[in-house]
Amino acid sequence: MSSPPARIRSVRFKDGLTSAITGLGTNLDPRNSMQYAPSFMTQDMIDAAYRGSGMMRRVIDLPPLDMVREWRNWQAEQDQIKLLEAEERRLDLRGKVRLAETLRGLGGGAFILGLPGAPETPAPANIPAKGLAYIHVVSRYQLTLGPIVEDHTDPAFGGPKHFTLTTTTGQKDIHPSRVVAFRGDAIPLLRMTGWEEQYWGESRVARVYEAVRNSDSAQGHFAALIGKVRNTIIGIPDLAGLLAEPDGEQVLQTRISAMILGESMFNATLRDAGDGTAGAGETIDHRQINWAGIPDIMMAFATFIGAVAGMPATLVIGKSPDGQNATGKGDADNWNATVRARQTLELGPCMDQVDKYLIPSAGVTPTADAEIWSEWAPLSVPSAKEQADTFFATMQAVEKVQATGAIPDEAFAKGFQNLMSEKGWIPGLEGALAELPEDERFGITPDASNDDDPSAIQSKGGDPVSQGTGGASGSDVPLRRAANDALRATGLSDEAIADVMAMIDAGA
Repeated sequence: MSSPPARIRSVRFKDGLTSAITGLGTNLDPRNSMQYAPSFMTQDMIDAAYRGSGMMRRVIDLPPLDMVREWRNWQAEQDQIKLLEAEERRLDLRGKVRLAETLRGLGGGAFILGLPGAPETPAPANIPAKGLAYIHVVSRYQLTLGPIVEDHTDPAFGGPKHFTLTTTTGQKDIHPSRVVAFRGDAIPLLRMTGWEEQYWGESRVARVYEAVRNSDSAQGHFAALIGKVRNTIIGIPDLAGLLAEPDGEQVLQTRISAMILGESMFNATLRDAGDGTAGAGETIDHRQINWAGIPDIMMAFATFIGAVAGMPATLVIGKSPDGQNATGKGDADNWNATVRARQTLELGPCMDQVDKYLIPSAGVTPTADAEIWSEWAPLSVPSAKEQADTFFATMQAVEKVQATGAIPDEAFAKGFQNLMSEKGWIPGLEGALAELPEDERFGITPDASNDDDPSAIQSKGGDPVSQGTGGASGSDVPLRRAANDALRATGLSDEAIADVMAMIDAGA
């Protein structure tokens, strides 16, 4: 087959919409002059943005605050929980987590764990009570990374072989097992990056920098307009000729001062009406700036910041939603879901490293039968009405499940008691139930004797039969039991009930 002509071979094909008239999609398209470029922010730039912009500080500070606002709940015995919470207070763990998460937003931070042994050696596997002496919070800029671990079979692959802490007293190597790194946003390895940048990731300041700067710039320009809310224009006939006179400038200043003084003192302005000819006198015009639309523009900038930062705009500006499209509840729920995701994906792994030493340092020893762990506390607490509605709906569901008879009574009692304890609907229930014998707690009773219970449904042969002359089939047992219960409710004696039941069995 012969090759196509050179004219055809030179044509380049590409997808997209083009227009020869407007230049859209062609080399004449004005958008071709715009392209994205990665931004690199130095430590000084990050510090200036964080400390110089109140909006930037809010975007960085608010997520860490919400991540520790309700803190966490330990799942352990009551005396163990008290020891663990006391150890957290001793170490000021909650406040230090907030600071470390703030540093994460600024590019990265770390915990230095005060464990037994030399700092440059691996952390011990076991520590005694109070073995975690301290937790220090440092910025990534106080730490220098050692050589990277390049052995892919090493669990520490991709991390540093050691950290070097730099202080005013010198430098000190620290083993990675004694450091908990709060790293910034991960940078996908789509291009070559430096070792430090690759490990610590990118600060959230870099992500929102452009949006925050645009918002601050617009706010500054709008603030400058306040001084010009009312603009006065004074027209003076033959102004150029007046200024040409030797004392013309002095006369003009005196004249303008008198006009302003009269307006400020008497709320009136006197002016030269001229010699009677049209347009010969001075003119004074006042122009008022129209503020309509400016609040909407400022809200639009806040919306852009929220979109980039992953936060509701109402949270960014600290304003409750209003208007017909207000979505306050939805915004709060979405934000709580975002905070919970950060707690799970980012903060959770760091806390696992800390808890490994926090638990024994608190003097608590987990066992195979009783593990110890923590759960993040709910970020929103339902109102009293919501709790009542939930309780009512749950009890209705429980009653329907129990009515099916699909779950044995003992198992149902255990499950229901666990539900009530976990929900905390009856304070002290777990302790009160623990004091009861197991057969009494879960409603376990021995089989009734035929001689004692007129409605007994068990015989020596194991088949449900009646006490009377006639036999009750298995299908009749529930009805017979219901009849017996109804008779007992009337207050009849056992003998009378037995007689009535015998009559029922005989078909009377």
